[in-house]
Amino acid sequence: MAVGGVCFLIGSVVTGSTENMIPTFQGTSGIISVLLMVPAMYVGFDVIPQAAEEMNIPLNKIAKVLIFSICLAGVWYMLMILSISLAAPEEVRNAAGIPVAESFAYTMGQPIIGKLMILAAMCGILTSWNGFIIGTTRVLFAMGRAKMIPTMFARVHPKHGTPTAAILLVGFFTIITPVLGRAALVWFVDAAAFGTVVAYFMVAFSFIALKKKEPDLERPYKAPGGYVTGIMAVLVSGFFLYLYLPIGPGALVKEEWILCGVWGILGVVFYIIAQLRYGKLPKEEMDYLMFGEKYSRFPIPSGLTKRQD
Repeated sequence: MAVGGVCFLIGSVVTGSTENMIPTFQGTSGIISVLLMVPAMYVGFDVIPQAAEEMNIPLNKIAKVLIFSICLAGVWYMLMILSISLAAPEEVRNAAGIPVAESFAYTMGQPIIGKLMILAAMCGILTSWNGFIIGTTRVLFAMGRAKMIPTMFARVHPKHGTPTAAILLVGFFTIITPVLGRAALVWFVDAAAFGTVVAYFMVAFSFIALKKKEPDLERPYKAPGGYVTGIMAVLVSGFFLYLYLPIGPGALVKEEWILCGVWGILGVVFYIIAQLRYGKLPKEEMDYLMFGEKYSRFPIPSGLTKRQD
């Protein structure tokens, strides 16, 4: 994937033309279209904090790795946008079934080059799938362990130590999505992007709430800017939420709202089941189930079995 991207950049710079970038601006519709895709482009990076418990590096370095990765990805995306802008004229890009592949084949004058670019793009898709499976199953496992959803998601395989139920659920959706066709794939991507923005908003809001409610909480990494950083994150996340709403310029279509609604209802059902079965857990027990013995802020409640990590 990296080799394909670098070759695309070099080939476009050497054999492409800046005339292909004209006109450089055609109103706000194109910008909005790109903004709607951005959350999906960054969704894989939440795997880093989600899998932090399994990382064998200091917690403060995990945050630095995450920030560095996001910045590196931003630079990479901009370079790829520059590459396709240089590679081929607008009419070639618009007529292409797979614009990146066919634009690269055009600028290099070799159709086989486009096939190789498709192969590189497939590697990128596989990395996304890996990220979805690792990150999402890890979240379901942690929520099941904390008894926020049915504890079957916290059960691990006796031999491999992997969360079986969580992997089966996520694997099911991962497998069926590509075979449903291009239209359905767009629905899933857009709905997932909206869900990602909701998660970003909740995390940013929680950041502000924690700074206010627990100012003395041990923080291995302190985000620069304090409240200002949190407020800016909330505002940016709120702006992206607006883009997806019916009043926004990039409103989700009916099928995408149905997907969001079904997924939301499923979450509510799981929550109700967990509440009926376990009731309201004491704060000490919840803290231990979520953070473990090492990072729990309270004495370990008596009578609890050792947490499955």
